[in-house]
Amino acid sequence: MLSDDDRRAILDLQARWLEAEIAGDLARVGALLTEDCRIYVPDGAMCAGREAVLCGLEGPFAIRDVRVEAVEMHGGPRHAWKSARFTTVFDDDGRAVTITGHHVWLLRRSDAGWRVAGLSYEID
Repeated sequence: MLSDDDRRAILDLQARWLEAEIAGDLARVGALLTEDCRIYVPDGAMCAGREAVLCGLEGPFAIRDVRVEAVEMHGGPRHAWKSARFTTVFDDDGRAVTITGHHVWLLRRSDAGWRVAGLSYEID
């Protein structure tokens, strides 16, 4: 079972991820991934490794805002998973484009703290 400290650490990881995504700073996002991270892109191939995952996260538009809600976390002292609903607002040449969906993160704890080891998302 996740401790309260682990839950707080995972929520902090999520906050740092969202901050980096909104800033368009994929290098900061990359620091939150395990080296062997995997991403499962909707209707696409699985990408393995930190650099491939970062390529899979690149979008065609800048992100204006991301909101996350309905967060659920489960796991133990070394592995956990987090699911949530998201709303992302992109900037398409000054026009706001909003998408909603849900994501799942698989997390692994190491001496460096919690990191994302796998992720998948689906757009509504």
